[in-house]
Order: sequence, then structure tokens, then C-alpha cells
Amino acid sequence: MDDQMKDDDLEETAVGRAPGKLYVAGEYAVVEPGHRAIVVAVNRFLDVRIHASDFEARQGSLQSNRFTRSRVQWHRSHDTIVVDSADQSGWGFIINAIRVVERFAVEAGKSLRYCDISVSSGLDDASGKKYGLGSSGAVTVATVQALCDFYHLEIGEMERYKLAFLAANEVQPSGSGGDIAAGTFQGCIAYSSPDHEWIAARVGHDAQTETLQRAAPSVGIDRTGLDRRSGEVSGIARLIGMDWPGLSIERLPVPSDMKFLVGWTGAPASTPELVANVQHSVHGGDITDQGFAAESGDASERVRDTDGKSHDSPALGLGDAMETSKERYGRFVRDSDACVTAMADAFRRGDVSAIQTQIRAARRILLSLTDITGTIVETRALNDLVRIAQSHGAAAKSSGAGGGDCGIAIGGPEVDSDAIRADWNACGIEALDLHISTGDE
Repeated sequence: MDDQMKDDDLEETAVGRAPGKLYVAGEYAVVEPGHRAIVVAVNRFLDVRIHASDFEARQGSLQSNRFTRSRVQWHRSHDTIVVDSADQSGWGFIINAIRVVERFAVEAGKSLRYCDISVSSGLDDASGKKYGLGSSGAVTVATVQALCDFYHLEIGEMERYKLAFLAANEVQPSGSGGDIAAGTFQGCIAYSSPDHEWIAARVGHDAQTETLQRAAPSVGIDRTGLDRRSGEVSGIARLIGMDWPGLSIERLPVPSDMKFLVGWTGAPASTPELVANVQHSVHGGDITDQGFAAESGDASERVRDTDGKSHDSPALGLGDAMETSKERYGRFVRDSDACVTAMADAFRRGDVSAIQTQIRAARRILLSLTDITGTIVETRALNDLVRIAQSHGAAAKSSGAGGGDCGIAIGGPEVDSDAIRADWNACGIEALDLHISTGDE
């Protein structure tokens, strides 16, 4: 995309803000297209500030407190965003957000400009502790929001989610997009992930059309994305205006008497690495062609916790010793969906006790994943977190990919939150001052 003269009606500055996120249920299963999770936004935020740079300079800058305080320069070269630094690690989500939003802006008839982008993250502790609240998703959401304001692109939350998903998916194609949904819509979200292959096929088609248009304008697609022959919109604008197979986003009501607690185990975990380990164990990394039916399984097994206690689990029927890992994983996904569906219904009814029941079920389902793949989801520290919360009448589980990071506890009005936090801290688990963010902060 060639640089154009800047428009008079564009903003000189713009700001985007996105919260961190925590999964309540549906981890791992939601990576499979069309399957479900419940994810919440939390009250730690990442801010992106954009300022128009000197038009004649033909370059912009990037700065972030997430990994470096020094500025790096960026420019455009043959439709590619280029970072002028030997170390480009960490900039991928921002660069792809620029690329996707600018492509959409051109389709909307906007003129491209250079800008300085600064990122200030409050998701992690000032001392450098990383809590695993989803900085990659948050920086993508906040950058997309700021760029849309910068270019006066007036679109709704669903369209902004889709732009951010497209940007993040280029960097981390294994992601479900749940963090993007929580960051965009905020609150408590019932989410099912879109079909990655369907999206990739249309992104690839649009990229091919754009290449043909540059080579031969007679192909009939102008720079605004309008097909001159049919009058239909193509490109990014068309894609984000379509219904995406598998995608569902619903903001759930949160019961006013529900207590939500978060503890950090002190052990950072890599979500992409843990998800990749599970995918490789089950089907060699192929996450898109399994056809797992979203129906409830009703078999049960005995799952043994790290504390030595065993529990009835609705997770998997492993009585058939001939079952393959794929078949067992398919049962895991279906049972996870059934749990998430029941939990979402409980949120809609405001039934905290029923939410707690499904939290316990979600934990047992996750524990069964270790039997299938060998991936440790609930570490000893997370087991301690759960045990302590349960001793005070709350339901608890790991949050996200597990293997470290955070666990959550949910209780009713009778639960003593301060006692749980005190016992967590005494056990070396840091109780975090987090609550579900509705976007009003």
C-alpha cells in the first residue's frame, strides 16, 4: 500500500485500552473450532497511545514497557511493515495490527499515515512478575482500537474483535481468540472459537486478489475494496462483515453475590507451548480437522489428584482400553463443552451454587487431560490453591493452560474471601487484587 496524502479529518492522537483475561472453564477445548469456553476480563489494563508522526519523515516509532524502553523505528516497504531493528521479537502483534487495520482503512478510502505507538502495560507486576493475564491479546486489542480511532473507522465491537483476531492469528495461529473476545467485549464472556481454516481460505483469497490488482488493475477491485463489476465489497471489510462459522460471543451476567478470587502460584507458564504439547500428543498438531461433535458425554472415571484423593469425573470413559488418544481427546472436548454450557446457564440464572458445581467439574475434566497427553495442567502449587479454597467452601481450579500461573476460586456470600487469601499467602501463593472488569474502570 503506497503512502498517500493525509486526510484533514484524521486524529492526531488516539488511545486504546484492553484488560487482562482469565479463563473460567473450557481451556484447551476452545482451541478446537466451534468449541466453548467462559473467559473473563480482569481489572489490570494495557494502554496503547498513538501520535501522528512527522508526515515528511516517512517513518514511525514503537515503544513498550513490556520488554524494552528504547524506541525502534518502523516504515513501509512494498506493502510490508518493516521494523528497523535487529531484534524484532515482541513487536509481531503490534505490526500485524497495523497491517490489518491499515488494509481496512485503505478499503474505507482513508489515507495512510505514519505514527508513533507507545505501549504501557499494567498486566504484570512492577517488579517484573508475569501473571499470565494475556498480554499478547491485550496489546492486539488495544492497538486495533487505537488505530481505528486514529483513522476514524467507526465499527462495532464484533468488527473490532475480528480485526484483532486476524492480526493475532498471523502471529499465533494456535490461539482460540478467547483473549481477544474478553479484551474487546469485557465482562464475563461465553465464547466459541471460529473455524481457522475457513478464515485462512478467505484471507488467502483476498491476498491473491490484492496481488492481482497491483499487477493488473483490470481485475476489477479498486483500492476501497469495491468490486467494480458486481458492486460488492471485498477484502477485509467483506470478511469482518461475514458470519464466521463456529464463532459465538455472549456477555453473561455476573451474580452480584458471587465472590471471584485469583491466586498466582509464582511459576510463569507458556500457553502456546502447553497448547502445542497437547495438540502434538493428540493429533500431531492438527487442530482444525477433527470434527469433534459438540455433544455431551455421560461416561465417568476416577481421576486422582496430586493430593492423593480420587474423584468421580464426568470427563472421559476410559473403560475401552482400545480407545485411541484422539478418541479420548474427543470425549474430553465434548465433556468440556457440556460443562461450559451448564456453567453459562448457571450464570444466566444467577445461580452461584450451580456455577461452583461446574467449576469442580471443569477441574476434573482438565485433570483427565494429563492422562491423555501427559501434559501437567495442575501443578502441586495449583493443587494447594484448590485445596485451600475448598477448605473454605469455595470451588477452585487452574485458569488457562495451567502448568503454573493463576488459579481461580468462586464462592457465594458465605465464603470468607480474606481467609482464603491469607491462607494462600501463607502457602506461598500470591492473592491478586483482581475482579471481573466490565469496562467501566
